[in-house]
Amino acid sequence: MEAGAWIQPLGGAGSPGGCNELSVRIQEVRHIRNPLTGRDVDILRVDAPSRPLHLFVSPWDLEQAELPRPRPGDRIEGVFFFNGRIAGGLPTRKRPTKGPFG
Repeated sequence: MEAGAWIQPLGGAGSPGGCNELSVRIQEVRHIRNPLTGRDVDILRVDAPSRPLHLFVSPWDLEQAELPRPRPGDRIEGVFFFNGRIAGGLPTRKRPTKGPFG
């Protein structure tokens, strides 16, 4: 992972859950078509802290905002909604061992 890459949850009472601000380097770009909408979507594999992440980016949305299409080696920064599950589960708290009753 490149130095300076970071991901942090949005803070504050009015911030939507699951949204994170990030600044990461793009490793790979794949182009797919959403079979339900017929729209093109880019899947970016990015060099995130601890492991690569995949981000979905709408080329048509970038075009409307007059932003360039992402390319490997570029840095992407912004707010993304994270949805999914944690593979391997979450660490559990150890419960105190109870002594015998009485």
